[in-house]
Amino acid sequence: MKRQWTGEAKKPTAGRSAEDAILAALDRAKVVITLASYEDGGAAKAFADLKTAATKCAGGFAFTVGSDKTKVGKVTVTAAPQGADEAPALTSLVDAMRASRPR
Repeated sequence: MKRQWTGEAKKPTAGRSAEDAILAALDRAKVVITLASYEDGGAAKAFADLKTAATKCAGGFAFTVGSDKTKVGKVTVTAAPQGADEAPALTSLVDAMRASRPR
């Protein structure tokens, strides 16, 4: 099961450039919640792998999808939601200024 929520876009201040207005619209919070189950110790391995990846990627990383390149500036482990057997929470800061698309 997967659920997600995206916060409201920030309204640009009067007199800002068009580029600043677009970036302000992209600067918003997003929450993705996934509920999953695994057999035979798979959940413990998945959590261990996720914690390892979060540590390795703390300083940021880049990825490409098709021809779009995106830079994630940093990844931090944040307060996990309550009520689950185990629940990680990660925050990633995506650098929209460095995302590029060939023209």
